[in-house]
Amino acid sequence: MQLGVRYLRKRPPGEKEVTVMLTLEDCMCLSELTEDEISAIAEHEHLPQIVAAEMGGDLAHTIEGRMRIWTMFRDDIRNARACGDHARSARLKQALRAFILRYTGEPADAVDGLLGATARPRLM
Repeated sequence: MQLGVRYLRKRPPGEKEVTVMLTLEDCMCLSELTEDEISAIAEHEHLPQIVAAEMGGDLAHTIEGRMRIWTMFRDDIRNARACGDHARSARLKQALRAFILRYTGEPADAVDGLLGATARPRLM
């Protein structure tokens, strides 16, 4: 899937308009999230990857948004456990560890402790 973007600059007379296409990979890089993080958002919100990349990129820039992403991970991990999908649960927990490390600067070895109803990470 590609998204067309037009340059917003004045063109000299006679110069053709240029359209640049952004790929899904471009949008993922712009979001500053990993593919696993974007996939978790897409799954949780029932969105295409490219939309989840945009949404996640916006959310990752505020503490409240990062908490919302953490909540999505928590919900997805709980759902995977409830369905008996241990491989998916492990993959999501690994992505959550990386996410918490990136935004707290501290290792999140005890991710299970952060999946309780009242536990919250201290995201910067």
